[in-house]
Amino acid sequence: MKVGEGESSEEGRWIVPDSLRGPVRQVPTNLAIQMLSCELLDHEIKALLGEFIAEASRCHLRPMEAPMNFDRQARFGGVLREATRIVYEGWEDFRAAIESGGRSEDVREAIQESRDSLFSRLQSANERLRGLPGSVI
Repeated sequence: MKVGEGESSEEGRWIVPDSLRGPVRQVPTNLAIQMLSCELLDHEIKALLGEFIAEASRCHLRPMEAPMNFDRQARFGGVLREATRIVYEGWEDFRAAIESGGRSEDVREAIQESRDSLFSRLQSANERLRGLPGSVI
């Protein structure tokens, strides 16, 4: 994967891949759109994905305890970007598993492992977003 397709830059900051830059301005929403287009996602993953979108949206709705200065914007953006990166990497692993070839048993096992990882990553991302204190935004 090259920089611009989900890798980190030299500074260690995740660079949003071009595939997540549309059709809307919100990167988490674009990721959800991609994921929901996959018919192999089960209802548990879809439910967690719905929570992910809701938590990302709630971040913007929290009442501000202080003005939105540069530091607060940077911290807020960092948490949202990291949560999105976590889910994106799990999604990419899942996609790679369902597109892989080989013995049926091996493919099924790879799909199940990547599905379980995606589930855990969505839970983790949701917890991070829920954990944003009002003072961050």
